[in-house]
Amino acid sequence: MQKIHLIACGRCGRIHPRGQCPIPPAPRKQYYNSGERGPIRIFRSSIVWQNKAKEIKHRDKYLCRMCLDEGRINNKNLSVHHIVPIAEAEDRKLDNDNLITLCWDHHQLVERDDRYRDHLAALATSPPGLKAEK
Repeated sequence: MQKIHLIACGRCGRIHPRGQCPIPPAPRKQYYNSGERGPIRIFRSSIVWQNKAKEIKHRDKYLCRMCLDEGRINNKNLSVHHIVPIAEAEDRKLDNDNLITLCWDHHQLVERDDRYRDHLAALATSPPGLKAEK
């Protein structure tokens, strides 16, 4: 006779056999760079990039520059974004004027839409707290 192991399910809150939850699991989050391969991925894990990212976050006062431009202060879930992607301009991958601090939400937004490039470039070259020229 096989024993049935019941669990308290974190998804539905009920007790049922393991693996038999009526609610399907949530889809896994897809991160903006999850598909990267090769030299770009190696670069992003290098100490040179880690130091540059810290420098840019320090320059931007550890604030999302787009949130700040919208009048909000946000210092959560920050990352450094390449305005012109490395794949398009490898020679600018460490250029301060090509790097900007963004929160996760804004980073996802600008990764999907390159219409923001000019605005991000203006933000990256102006001190934090000042409105960028539009």
